[in-house]
Amino acid sequence: MLILMESRISDIHWSKPVRFEVERGTVRKINGPLAALDYLVNRIEPEAPEFGRRAKRACCSALRHEACPEEARALFIDAAKAAHFNVR
Repeated sequence: MLILMESRISDIHWSKPVRFEVERGTVRKINGPLAALDYLVNRIEPEAPEFGRRAKRACCSALRHEACPEEARALFIDAAKAAHFNVR
């Protein structure tokens, strides 16, 4: 379980949400790095560990305003694809 407990952390939204199919016909929409972390830790990282760890670090950095949120978005998409999610 990943816990972010720093005062500098705030929820950020990406310029465009990431949508992907999680089950037959069920589409999940992720709006930013905070929501992405749940999927990275619980669904993506076990399937694509290297991509998941990279994306998780980028999302945490974006939430701390230390990195570009759109870079975290791109790495999240890469991780989701590596875990065989159908990214739309």
